[in-house]
Amino acid sequence: MTEKVLPKEDSDFSLPGRIEESDSAYFEPEIKSKGKSLTIFGIVFVLVAVGVFSYYFLNQSEIDSQILDNTSFKTLEEKIANHYGVGQFGSEHAHAALVVYVNGDKLDFSHPQFQIQSKYIHFENDNPYLIHKHATDVPLEMLFASFGLKITSECVELGYEESQY
Repeated sequence: MTEKVLPKEDSDFSLPGRIEESDSAYFEPEIKSKGKSLTIFGIVFVLVAVGVFSYYFLNQSEIDSQILDNTSFKTLEEKIANHYGVGQFGSEHAHAALVVYVNGDKLDFSHPQFQIQSKYIHFENDNPYLIHKHATDVPLEMLFASFGLKITSECVELGYEESQY
């Protein structure tokens, strides 16, 4: 009679057929494939990042100028100045006097709505007549546009309620 011997270890891995599963070689192919995938992903990530940053640095001035030219980042005043093609702020300092009559009524530009609405051309110090211009090539139309007054050959459109003033 053959004597039956119990496994010496108190483990399932000592049972027949389970020893292969307990061997680290059994798990290596899976570990290697995950490690290999992570390595490939890391290399690809680094290459893409280097490519993107290289493109940016090689084309930095062009990209930055496109960003700065994007009108969504400009103030209304910058858009108006760009529209009229005025010179750099401070390139000129000039004064002019102006009186505007509509249907015999004089418009009063001394109200705060009309005072210093643009740094390029404006009324200031509650003076309704004296225009201050602080750049070259600033048209009078820009003064009116800065506070919502539009003058055409047919009419004058006021961008405010006349009854308030």
